[in-house]
Amino acid sequence: MSEYIPSWQIRAQFCKYLSDLYAKEVPLYNKLASMVRQINKEVIVKHPELGLNIRDVDVISAERHGAIRLGKPQELHMMAKVFRVMAMFPVDFYDLTKSGAKRQPVISTSFRPISLNEIEKSSFRMFVSLLQPDDRSFFSAEVGEQIKKNIENRDFFSKKLRELLTEYEAQGGFTQQQVDTFIQEAAKIFTWSQQATNRKLYNHLMDNGLAIAADIACFANPHLNHLTPNSLDISKLYDFMAEEIPENLKDSIEGPPLRKTRILLRQTSYKAVVEEVLFIDESGEKAKAFHKARFGEIEERGMAMTIKGKELYEKALKKYMENGNQDEFAIIPDSYDDLYKEKLGYYMYNAASQAKDNMSCDIDELVASGDVHITPIRYEDFLPVSAAGIFASNLGNYGVEKINQEETVYTKEQLQDIIGSKIHNSFAIYEQQSTQSLINTYKELGIWDKIDNKEELEAKTNYIET
Repeated sequence: MSEYIPSWQIRAQFCKYLSDLYAKEVPLYNKLASMVRQINKEVIVKHPELGLNIRDVDVISAERHGAIRLGKPQELHMMAKVFRVMAMFPVDFYDLTKSGAKRQPVISTSFRPISLNEIEKSSFRMFVSLLQPDDRSFFSAEVGEQIKKNIENRDFFSKKLRELLTEYEAQGGFTQQQVDTFIQEAAKIFTWSQQATNRKLYNHLMDNGLAIAADIACFANPHLNHLTPNSLDISKLYDFMAEEIPENLKDSIEGPPLRKTRILLRQTSYKAVVEEVLFIDESGEKAKAFHKARFGEIEERGMAMTIKGKELYEKALKKYMENGNQDEFAIIPDSYDDLYKEKLGYYMYNAASQAKDNMSCDIDELVASGDVHITPIRYEDFLPVSAAGIFASNLGNYGVEKINQEETVYTKEQLQDIIGSKIHNSFAIYEQQSTQSLINTYKELGIWDKIDNKEELEAKTNYIET
């Protein structure tokens, strides 16, 4: 019997395949990836305390995530099956219809690995958005029905891909030969087709600032909107991009301002490139046009924040969006020690000494004494306002005006029903990882039996169910 390939290897191979594909389709992306590697090399050389090797710059600079947009629930349900092969599960619910001035007519989730072992081997994730044509604050009833009719019979999942998914469910794994075919078939979904339909609907949506809806509703397949290499210094990279591609550069960096301690996620991009498309109407008549959808994004990930820390960030962000004053973020401490003391971030624990007689069982005392080292856990998720801002700026519209005041309520439970599986909670995932490292540290120091809340700690490590 042939050996099955680990899910993380399938995920890594898929990421590499998409990277090569996107570099060929969008030459400017290739230039961006080269700039990322150049700046990362400089950071590695200048900051040896990071413990990074310049020989690993390609791995360090590799894509951390991609993004696609889907048009109907059936598409999302099938995409979830594709991602499941790569151990990528839905995490968190993002309602971009409520993103203030940057609002867009989609709800989203992120498909990503959720176990620490899987993340460490390949952290590639996919931000997936689902269009909401029935949302009357964006679309009239007539336009919403036109959108649904235009994609009603669309099916970009090949027969071979469906057969492979059935085989995977029966076997519980793939051989390398099956992986190769699976990646080729799955990648077709993300490939730029250049073919579009219903130019009248397309023009109406574009004229009304609904570029995302036009991109979703009028093309044969969703295509990859962007891939995102990892930057070690996004501020320095942004300045470099301003010199190299100033006419294409997004006007700002989304997320927290520059700090000594990196928190959550910072993102920027070059704007969507203009590409030629061919519209084919029902009568077969063809007409050339131009479309902007695909862009290059860069990210710099910082520390995952606790619920308390995230609420503090959201409070600062709300005030910043009201007055544009970055000093609002000063309410968040800018040292890892203070962030730890105030329980604003998630950390991994590691024993830094041998077991001792009369050793404290208080973790904060152990950290203060140096018997335990703490390391910030990297944030693996997204920020809804930042995501909406990236979408809006790259399609030339900073949010969409309401056509009426009717508000549609979207919930995580609704999206779960469409996907057919649980949407995981990112806070619980980080809590699990941190707590497991704490338990391991207690055991290594020989004090686990003295800990009073063992049952509570063990319960936190049993959260994830796949």
